[in-house]
Amino acid sequence: MSKQGHKALLTTDFPLYSVACFGGQQFLAGGGGGAAKTGIPNAIETFEITHIDSHRCEIEGLNRTLTDDLVEDANEAIMNGAVSNWGLKARSVFYATGMNNHCTIFEVYKEPNKVARYVGSLKVCEASEGYQTSVGWAHDNSWIAAADSSGHVTLWSFPEMEKKFRFSVHKSEIEWMVISPISFTAVTCGRDGSMCEVNLEKGELDNELFWSSDEEQLKSYRCRACCYAPVNHDRSKLKLYSVHIPKVMKNRNKKAAHMFLVKWDSRLLPERKAVIASKDTPSCLVSSFDGNFLGLGTLEGHISLYISFSLKCVKRVELAHSSFVTGLAFAPVSFADYTSNGSSSKRGREIMQSRLFSDFDAVLLSISIDKQVNCITLPQRTTLSVGMAIILCFAVILLIGVGIAFGAVLEL
Repeated sequence: MSKQGHKALLTTDFPLYSVACFGGQQFLAGGGGGAAKTGIPNAIETFEITHIDSHRCEIEGLNRTLTDDLVEDANEAIMNGAVSNWGLKARSVFYATGMNNHCTIFEVYKEPNKVARYVGSLKVCEASEGYQTSVGWAHDNSWIAAADSSGHVTLWSFPEMEKKFRFSVHKSEIEWMVISPISFTAVTCGRDGSMCEVNLEKGELDNELFWSSDEEQLKSYRCRACCYAPVNHDRSKLKLYSVHIPKVMKNRNKKAAHMFLVKWDSRLLPERKAVIASKDTPSCLVSSFDGNFLGLGTLEGHISLYISFSLKCVKRVELAHSSFVTGLAFAPVSFADYTSNGSSSKRGREIMQSRLFSDFDAVLLSISIDKQVNCITLPQRTTLSVGMAIILCFAVILLIGVGIAFGAVLEL
């Protein structure tokens, strides 16, 4: 299990809290210093990976937007965000961000030297009630959903930006929310330890999810993050993955408690569990576009890559960041362009194989409050064809036969 592969991609002048891919090679990162007059900007920075190999990674900055120049009287950092579902030929995406108790939307462009456009700001809750903790888009970009620290989820139609409803899901802060890429379902994780499946079309709770049959674990653990992943490149079939951490990090004997990575089946029942390295306290979880890999960031700054099928860790980079990992985003090593209803169009049936990433099974970008954007790669696994395997087997048998014959001659 390699500890190498950490590639320093770029350094910004502001802490980073949100990262997303919005093209084949294009990414955006958002964050900032907040309302304090410290001179640290609140900004969105976009860039494109122009070269990557086993030795180096090169990028080109596309554009930079200072959000304080666009949003009047806001002066807030982007603390979380999500981009609308995009196509490879799209010139721009919509970026929904969490700026204190508002969900602020920008249109971000792929074109160089073109700053983002302010679209609008939606009040998630009263400032006295809390702040936005998570946000996501419908699979057809028809609405935006935001979760907040008071345990509520709010929906707005898009692009009308009219409020549809707001409903209570948890009794405490919603720490994480993930929206299904093919339906109107979402999964939310509360600080109280509850994990819920909600119907965003009806605005109601569907099911409470139980990741373990052990009652003691359910009481003492909480879900920290979760994500959906396609099964074998098939976007119509999804698996849910989640990470669970103890509510109290050390037990009575002052020993670090186990943390778990859980794979759920299609009926949202636990299918498999893996124990995470004891040095890791998960902070974020993300799936690759093809669903083959999971990326896990930690509070200690470590990053791990897991095979989604077996939950086996295939790469771990310790101290990829000097502070906790705030966000992860996979590059689309392969990507199918889908229509708004989730099915592949005739044009979209072609899988994009980027020449830039063709030598890698996974390319993962990470961000942190240390102002660094880093790149971790997993080289493509080499395989032998059936014909080559037969030839090698025949060569081994031949060599063994020659060795036996030579030994017999020597004995004579």
